[in-house]
Amino acid sequence: REGLFQKVDMSRIASKDTLSPSVLNNWVYTEGYGITFPESVMTLAYNKDLINFTPTSWGDLLNDEAAGKLGLYNSFYMSLYTFAAMKVAQEGKSGTAAAEMDQNLAGVVEFAKQNRDRVKYWWPTSTDMALNLTQKNCAIGNMHSPDMLIAMRQSPELAAVVPNEDRAFVQLMWVIPEGTKQKELAEEAINYLMGEEMQTAFAQTGSMTSSLPVAQKVAGQDAFWKQIYPSTEAQLEKINYYPYDAYFKDWDNIVATWDKEILRKSA
Repeated sequence: REGLFQKVDMSRIASKDTLSPSVLNNWVYTEGYGITFPESVMTLAYNKDLINFTPTSWGDLLNDEAAGKLGLYNSFYMSLYTFAAMKVAQEGKSGTAAAEMDQNLAGVVEFAKQNRDRVKYWWPTSTDMALNLTQKNCAIGNMHSPDMLIAMRQSPELAAVVPNEDRAFVQLMWVIPEGTKQKELAEEAINYLMGEEMQTAFAQTGSMTSSLPVAQKVAGQDAFWKQIYPSTEAQLEKINYYPYDAYFKDWDNIVATWDKEILRKSA
């Protein structure tokens, strides 16, 4: 919208027709700027040896058994949403975390302040979180799905679940920068990247795909992948991204509060 990207000739992106409409339900696509797609999903990861219950909800991070044992990502775009999911679960409103972020951001931030002492480890990378789970430095928390799939294959004591309520995916997009001289070649590349061959390759290395035929195929081949990612038409219709619009409304204040009062306990 600010002149940074060219509009894409969507008639040249035939592969888009295999994608779930839910992943394209945004202005980037509807105004012709590019193809959006989900990648990593917020995943509830845990060490089976360190907790005496099987997590099924983000509200389980409030279980007394998990107090002081949480590992959460140190970036707010993911973990503030995790706190929102915990908050609405505690209030009996699971499935409304995105609305809570949009309508009661201050309440979510306050909830995060009140519950930050439950967190033992603020992880900077997925590798660090997987290592700390394996070494029993933390018991349960949030995680990026592609890296958790790798961790579960390597360490059988690790497990994960993606609760049906309040699922949130990272949003990525293929766009064409303004000034690109070979626009048609770029469009061909986008079409290829969203096509069956490349989507299968992405999924087989642990990423999400919003192509129903590919999702069904990979889910039939990989039980771990099926456990984490949507693979039916009904599941794909319910894809939601992190609440980026809510963040953009008050970005500077969120960053300041997150860094000074949540990652580091205020005096």
